Amino acid sequence: MTNTRILYYDLETKDIVKIAREVEANVNHPYYEISFDDVREFIDGTKVQSQYYVKLNPKDPTDFSILKKEIHLDIREIDKTLINIPKGNAEDLSYDIRVVHDKKQKTFSFEFNPTLKAYMASKYQLTGKTQKFTNPEILVINGTSVLNFFITETGDPHDLFASYYVPVTQLLTQDKLTAPYKGELHSCNVFTRRIYDDYLMVEV
Repeated sequence: MTNTRILYYDLETKDIVKIAREVEANVNHPYYEISFDDVREFIDGTKVQSQYYVKLNPKDPTDFSILKKEIHLDIREIDKTLINIPKGNAEDLSYDIRVVHDKKQKTFSFEFNPTLKAYMASKYQLTGKTQKFTNPEILVINGTSVLNFFITETGDPHDLFASYYVPVTQLLTQDKLTAPYKGELHSCNVFTRRIYDDYLMVEV
């Protein structure tokens, strides 16, 4: 018996797709070669595969972890369901979704990581040139059709400056979505529900 296994995962959801003995030509998913001991409990049924996901290290494509999913049951408690998107710089590409606050133009823009967007557009057969969506909210991707972003100047998600509701389909078929705002906003925090693994907020 070989001492390694092939761990296939979904690039969008990071869910474990399957564990195989060797690379299978008909499986169209990224994979890692992993020690048999690291997946033994999935194979013998001790652990349930659907309860775990693959956490990627954006700084090292060969580095990953298998982590158990966390599920929030009480969706009414806003502080437990929202995350404060970490701030970074425009050169940082380690994100699934990026929010850019342009203080001079007074706009917020929202965009997918180009690599993830290309994969998802291909997976769901979406192209901006060939398909038009009269109701972009009808398409549910990764459990949601709309991404919610809440802007606050104070750092408290209950104290809103503005809120934006961004259809996932439009993010997949356009380079980015840009929305203006009124008033003065020198610096801010952006909160959202965690639908994807990695978010980034940039102020320019």
